[in-house]
Amino acid sequence: MDLFVDFVFSSISTFILAYFIYMVFGRRRKISIFILSFMFLFDIISVVNALMQGFAWNIIILLFLSSAGSTIFAFFLFMTFTGGFKFSRVRRKKLKNLSTDIQTKRLTEISSVAVIIISVIMALLAYFVLEESNYLILAVSALSLGLGIYILITVKKIKIEKVILLVGRNKEKIYEYDIPKNALKVEIKDFYKNDLYIVDAIGEATLYLEDKKYEKHFLYWIATGEQVNMKDEVVTEMRSLAYKDHLEHFEKYHYKKVVFQENRNGSADIVKEKIVK
Repeated sequence: MDLFVDFVFSSISTFILAYFIYMVFGRRRKISIFILSFMFLFDIISVVNALMQGFAWNIIILLFLSSAGSTIFAFFLFMTFTGGFKFSRVRRKKLKNLSTDIQTKRLTEISSVAVIIISVIMALLAYFVLEESNYLILAVSALSLGLGIYILITVKKIKIEKVILLVGRNKEKIYEYDIPKNALKVEIKDFYKNDLYIVDAIGEATLYLEDKKYEKHFLYWIATGEQVNMKDEVVTEMRSLAYKDHLEHFEKYHYKKVVFQENRNGSADIVKEKIVK
């Protein structure tokens, strides 16, 4: 019974950590898979060490099930809930392996608080409820707690979230949509309902302001030479955009994350950029 409880606690805590990292880093599985692989390697080393010390086979099998087995099960849960397996029933709307939905500040805040609470509960249970303290669960809980606090502090610095919709082959027109503060998710249909044109997600812009806070912009592009009627849409036309001169860095069929620093004259300079896809 103790082995089963230990297995469940270890699997759940490891899955929570992997899924939280997946959400924080833009729903990319690679980082979480790397961490799970590292934990699995650590578990295998423990099993091999026990084998070299001459432990009985039944003890080694139990050690494998309680350590590496729980990590494998956490990996299975993670891949299932993120759509990594073809037979998974959990589907994600994707564009070039990236979700076109926007994970808002509000959702990140709720996720961070949930991870902090669950991490504390899991650590307390692992320390006080289990007959022998599971240090792997404690370590994972501590790491999850630290990440949750860090992400919560970081996301609090977001001053404004908005969608930037570019229209035209050369991005001649620029429109904006302010994301509601209490929105958990934003889809394309929330700010553009006309299905006659393809709306491509092309990147994210982080615009740091002088007060050390920042704006988060999610860029989409309708790359057409036709005149697009925006009369009935909720977006509003923008007269100025700090990084307008750098819009060529955002390209069709690529997804970039670019960080800008706003200048006193209203323009912006590129601090760093990264191609996600």
